[in-house]
Amino acid sequence: MLFASLEFLIFFTIVFFLFFLFPGKARPAVLFVASLIFMASFSITFLVYAGVFTLVNYFVALYVEKEPGSRNRKFVYLAGQTFNIGGLVFFKYLNFIVENLFLLIGIEQANLGALGNIVLPLGISYYTFQSISYLYLVYKSIDPAEKRFLNVALYTVFFPKIIAGPIARHRSFFLQLKSLPWAFDYQRVMDGARLFMWGMFKKIIIGDTLGVIVTKVYGNIEAYQGMSLVIVFIIQPLQLYFDFSGYTDMALGLSRIFGIKLIDNFRRPFMAQTVSDFWRRWHISLSSWCNDFIYNRLLLKHRKWGKGAAIYAVFITFLVIGIWHGADWTFVILGVLQGIALTYEFLSKRRRTGWSKSVPPFLYKWGSRVFVYFFFSISLVFFFSQNLSDAVHFFRYMPQVSDILNTSYGFNIVHWELGMALILAILCLLIETIYEDEKIDLLNWFTNLRRGYKWSFYFMWLFLVVFFSKNQLIFVYAEF
Repeated sequence: MLFASLEFLIFFTIVFFLFFLFPGKARPAVLFVASLIFMASFSITFLVYAGVFTLVNYFVALYVEKEPGSRNRKFVYLAGQTFNIGGLVFFKYLNFIVENLFLLIGIEQANLGALGNIVLPLGISYYTFQSISYLYLVYKSIDPAEKRFLNVALYTVFFPKIIAGPIARHRSFFLQLKSLPWAFDYQRVMDGARLFMWGMFKKIIIGDTLGVIVTKVYGNIEAYQGMSLVIVFIIQPLQLYFDFSGYTDMALGLSRIFGIKLIDNFRRPFMAQTVSDFWRRWHISLSSWCNDFIYNRLLLKHRKWGKGAAIYAVFITFLVIGIWHGADWTFVILGVLQGIALTYEFLSKRRRTGWSKSVPPFLYKWGSRVFVYFFFSISLVFFFSQNLSDAVHFFRYMPQVSDILNTSYGFNIVHWELGMALILAILCLLIETIYEDEKIDLLNWFTNLRRGYKWSFYFMWLFLVVFFSKNQLIFVYAEF
């Protein structure tokens, strides 16, 4: 049940009316039942696993909080974390581990049997990280365990964020569940609806249209070279950004309608002038989680190493971020590339500060932004490639441009649709640039328009979304 579908519209309409018809104390139950139905629409098995997962974490948290002096407390905590991490490893990485073990002992192709049929449960990467940090903070007596099972279950399977995040923090989520709004707030509902519409605009019209090209090329990469790969190299950061940030805005908009604020996953990432700043703006819920629970703890543990501690912590953190995305050597390289770039920035900070003073500010700012954009695109070759040989093919054959004027690149997409998606993408980035550099929020301009002008935009939005929905693809990050 995709967000941009008729069945989801019917589902959400029913949930919306039931939510506001029921009294305040019953509203978390409405959202919980809705989340169960939403998850079951993908797979009953996924729902069963999420239920077992929630039960384990609920009771482990209660035990480690109530038994501070017990000898079994640490054992129960470690057992809970082993269950969390072990489940993720089993479903997401077991095939990869077994295949590489067979290669090490000289068997090129292994018959994995039933292992080859393992399907990744919906949202497991997101709610596993959520529960790891929840148990850790309860074990360290930093946060109390949540006593109401319904709240813990909803924290796991809340339907706006189950497909592709963001990774919610339990402290904020539980607090909001306990203070859900009693009264119908028209302004809040409209703000959430507009955010959802904005996200759908970015996802379907821009992200999915560009995704037709990216998906087609990486699906059969050996058939492409030269300008085809150059074009994909240029547009793939835009495709992923508008796909993922579009989904995030839809999730945030749906949650806001119900009075729940989720963390914003993006903050104008292409305005970043360094790779480190980029990761403070991109997939914020993941990068901030890894910063809090991996980087900072490694840095503290090995602080006697001096600069070496920071370098070590960076590499381990981004290795985790890389393999979090998937079980393949391409994702390992993705993480290592980020580690190399961040280490360089860390060691060359003083030198780069000197360079910035010898270059005109405008040139340095935009030169840095372009550099970060293209470095990110290099990383995305490993992100999108199905294996290392595909990535090697991409870099090997991209420079072989034979006929730059040839406009038949084998993309099988209507040119004007592609052109419109690119123009709208550039327009969105222009709006972000104005906000970043001039602090002018053009989106507030829309809220102050007369009602007649607003409805004109709404009808235009509806027409474009319906027309471009033929290109609709599943969210890229739903696969992780």
